[in-house]
Amino acid sequence: WEFKSHGFSSPDEEERERYLYGGDFGDKPNDNNFCVDGLVNPDRKSRSGVMEVKKAYEPVKAVGIKLEKGRIAVKNLRFFANLDDVTASYVISENGRPVYCGELGSLAGIEPWKARYFDIPYTTKKVTGNTEYHLTVNFVLNRDTWYAKKGHLISFTQLELPVERVEAAKPVRKYAPLSVSEAERSVKVSGGDFSYTFSLDNGLPSGICFNGDELLDSPFRFNITRAYTDNDNHDRFVWERNYVRYTSSRLARFALFEAKPDAVSFVASYVIGPFVMRPFMKVDAVWTVTADGELSCEQKVTRLDAEKELCWPRFGFEVMLRSGLEKVTWYGRGPLESYADNYHAAGVGIYSSTVTDLTEHYIKPQENGSHANTRWATLCDRRGLGLAVVGAPEFSFSAHHYTTEDFMNAKHDHELVARKEVCLNIDLRQQGIGTNSCGPYTHEKYRFSDDSFSFDFKLRPFFAEDSDPEEFWK
Repeated sequence: WEFKSHGFSSPDEEERERYLYGGDFGDKPNDNNFCVDGLVNPDRKSRSGVMEVKKAYEPVKAVGIKLEKGRIAVKNLRFFANLDDVTASYVISENGRPVYCGELGSLAGIEPWKARYFDIPYTTKKVTGNTEYHLTVNFVLNRDTWYAKKGHLISFTQLELPVERVEAAKPVRKYAPLSVSEAERSVKVSGGDFSYTFSLDNGLPSGICFNGDELLDSPFRFNITRAYTDNDNHDRFVWERNYVRYTSSRLARFALFEAKPDAVSFVASYVIGPFVMRPFMKVDAVWTVTADGELSCEQKVTRLDAEKELCWPRFGFEVMLRSGLEKVTWYGRGPLESYADNYHAAGVGIYSSTVTDLTEHYIKPQENGSHANTRWATLCDRRGLGLAVVGAPEFSFSAHHYTTEDFMNAKHDHELVARKEVCLNIDLRQQGIGTNSCGPYTHEKYRFSDDSFSFDFKLRPFFAEDSDPEEFWK
């Protein structure tokens, strides 16, 4: 029952595939979309959940023993069979880029629930900035089996390797001085080839211009809601009771804090809550534009008069970017979607995709396509001109041709109408996905129930041929 969704195929007038579920036939009573909760679609096309289950069921894994000296153990998790049919190899990556690879060879002779030690050629390195190293051990079949061919990846383990961080002087470069100008309801900070515009109505960025090209289609706005998932049963009632879906921000203060040739800072305070109701969240922020073209945002968030049972669906911003920024590259978890409690099959690396392909099309639209633990992400057009989002140190993001509200309003995937623009969500994190469609509530450590927290990130428009986003993060 949980392997395959049981929706009914019903092509539309143009013979496009669509799936229907309980209630679509006038049937009463019905279980709504509870019959389409499988790991694969009715046509057996897999979804990201399949890979998460595969990772949970892995028959072999690597464990760090003395990672500072490169020692690991490979453990057989099978109950009855040895690992004679498995071969292992490894890759060491620096900030997502492979720098060394090797073979562990055959794992023959490792009996059920036994382990074997291996030494990887790695010793703790001295690094500067945010440089990090990961060890990825891949386990593949070394022969054909009844379920897969030789070379099939049956599991992988990724371990973060220890480093010693040292201070290093940053190069000093000269840029054109910044200028500040004010219009009727906005203030603009301009540099050599860029400008940032802030709305004086809501205190948020309303324009990012680079080389004469405006990147925003509409202004930034706070977003703390998400399209309800099938597992949001408990939270959904709390969110609806508190009208979380209808929250908006109200500007309490926006003022110029400091204006220098190389940096301009604004301080802002916002309250967030439903219309005509007491706000349940306060945000104090500092927005700083520097002469190198970077906009940094530092936020301190405090819970106000909100019931204790209220967990935040997410915290971040939703912004519409202009059409054409279709190519997405990021350093973080991927290529699958990932969340606080649903990330094990998404290893840390550098990935590329398109906005179109980042959407996970569930039969009943819901939250999807987010990427947790992202260090940096870029969205570019065909020329390589685009926007970089940089973590301080990490964030979560999603990019779609649909807004959160689009996903909320559609009852079936085929009802979604793609926009030309790109809807970018920049989040600190989200409430865990959990299992509360018919199981326990989200585990406490994955609930987003903090009374106070901080969220910092940076933005920078750039040309791909001139800049490496890794340098923005480091």
